[in-house]
Amino acid sequence: MDAVLGNLLAQRDANINIDVPPLLHTYDYLTPGNAQAGPGLGPWPYNAMNDLHGVPSREWNALADRLIDRLADMWFTLAAKYAGSNVNTVHASFSSAMAVGIRPR
Repeated sequence: MDAVLGNLLAQRDANINIDVPPLLHTYDYLTPGNAQAGPGLGPWPYNAMNDLHGVPSREWNALADRLIDRLADMWFTLAAKYAGSNVNTVHASFSSAMAVGIRPR
């Protein structure tokens, strides 16, 4: 991902988008389960945890949390490396959105 972000920033800096900051974001913690995300979509990560890797259901939430935490760690580490390149990071969560008064529609 380091090389990908470096390439993205080089491409940005080589054209009219030089002042546009990329936004590296994570997602809120998910609750794995056997439910579709929409018509013909999902369930994810149920298939990966259950069908592909046989992770016991009692471990799904902890594994899903670790996945999101690792994504956040990676983004924040890369953002620090490219600190002079105007890179923004957000660790998104419903609870943090609620804390600042953002309400879902």
